[in-house]
Amino acid sequence: MPIEANEVGADALAIKITRDLLDNADGTVGFEAYLREAMVRGKTRFEFRLHGLKYLNSTEIGAMLRAAVLVRGGGGRIALLELNKKIHDVLIVAKVDTLFEIRSSSHADG
Repeated sequence: MPIEANEVGADALAIKITRDLLDNADGTVGFEAYLREAMVRGKTRFEFRLHGLKYLNSTEIGAMLRAAVLVRGGGGRIALLELNKKIHDVLIVAKVDTLFEIRSSSHADG
């Protein structure tokens, strides 16, 4: 499955996050490779758009953590957008919310 991404600035990409990117080995490896390539091209800011995801399981949280370590290790940062309250709460309970900038004023899709 191709990764849906749009440039949102000279050094920034908005990426639509899907189950296929986070919850299977091939998708996760491809996603991490995509992030590495984007960083080589000078992208340091990433917006992960989670609209459409209803929850994150432990595998998906692990994939998000690996992405955060990769991007932060390269001097970049990740903002999470369009996440619902359940996902936000899971990130807080897992104590990983501080690894991301969370921009979700309305917690769409409750």
